[in-house]
Amino acid sequence: QWNGQDERYRLLYVALTRAQHACHVYALPHGRATSGGSSKPRTDPKRSPLDAIIARLLSDRLAPKPIDGVAWSAGPWSWPTGQHYQPLGERTDRERIAMGEPPPAAFESRYSFTSLTHAHAHVASEESSAADEPDVASDPSQTVLVDDAIGEFAAVESAHPEMQRLSDIRGADFGNALHAIFEHRVIGATMTTQTNLIRRCLSDYGIPSGDMPLDRVVALVAARIQATLDTPLLPHTSPGLSLAALKPHQLRAEMAFDFVLDDVSMSRLREACESHGEPALVPTGPARTLRGLMTGKIDLVFEFNGRFHVLDYKSNRLGERLFDYASDALERAMDANQYPFQALLYTVAVDRYLRQRLAHYSRGDHLGEAIYLFVRATGIEADSGIWARRFDDGLIASVDAALGHAMKKEIA
Repeated sequence: QWNGQDERYRLLYVALTRAQHACHVYALPHGRATSGGSSKPRTDPKRSPLDAIIARLLSDRLAPKPIDGVAWSAGPWSWPTGQHYQPLGERTDRERIAMGEPPPAAFESRYSFTSLTHAHAHVASEESSAADEPDVASDPSQTVLVDDAIGEFAAVESAHPEMQRLSDIRGADFGNALHAIFEHRVIGATMTTQTNLIRRCLSDYGIPSGDMPLDRVVALVAARIQATLDTPLLPHTSPGLSLAALKPHQLRAEMAFDFVLDDVSMSRLREACESHGEPALVPTGPARTLRGLMTGKIDLVFEFNGRFHVLDYKSNRLGERLFDYASDALERAMDANQYPFQALLYTVAVDRYLRQRLAHYSRGDHLGEAIYLFVRATGIEADSGIWARRFDDGLIASVDAALGHAMKKEIA
């Protein structure tokens, strides 16, 4: 039966067989962990065709058996120098053209929100959906301080029982499972009828790992996700809007994008935000020039009444009280994790996509809010766990200009 991996094999074949002079392929260890939040490697059909081919070539060997025209190197990543391939024979039917020297430094070809906001992650790699969702409540380094008056008010609020039920289930694996459930749910069906999906997604990521029975976790997650789906998202500006009310044709889950970064200055990007009164949007740090592709995957893009919105699910555990997910607390959590910068990048990507695809596109008429749902609290009370923001049209235009070229590859 055909699946998405078949198409990926076809594309890999095309990429490997179109070179005229040489083809250099760089690959990570095929048995590497799926992400920083999971120690398990991907398996078929989810792993890449290149990983599958390398695994078959190597088997239990450190290098494959000799293959005509192929040279194998298990060394560290570097640009090739000289001829590292075995010529198939003299070519007399066409003129050989010398290729120019590669850049003297490594070309950072892919960036993501995570790689731009973490000093140790200079180049984007395969990242899990929940790679950027730290557990603030259990990580002292992520603690956000509040003033004494607010802190005194929060201290008297007791833990909410609904949030306590899932408080022991946390981490990137749980976040990845939640993202998978949202992505693959049957639109229009209640979550109580999709317990098999929930059970499969939780089991795929090793949830639960403690003493709580799996059936109990499935029931709690089903109720929590259903409450999130039923919650009014923008009651003041878009009455009637909830995820449960949207039809399949209005939703696009896991929308991937790439756009070119051709010597983009982070300083210039920061100045573009500062000129619109948003100096804190772009991460601070040493001056960097970005060359390559900005890549990302948006949890959900949806349309409602002619406006297109960006939505991101967050599994972060900010605490066990409603106060921890109120508007002021969410602003602090968003800023601490630099999520507004992520929302801005996603908004620019969708803006570029709509400019390509939508006739008579107007930002003012068609571009909506960026919405972040902190799933542990969404729907428990009005506005609990919901952060929403509509970026100014002028800010989007300035950031779009600072980022340079429009899309190199259309959003998938």
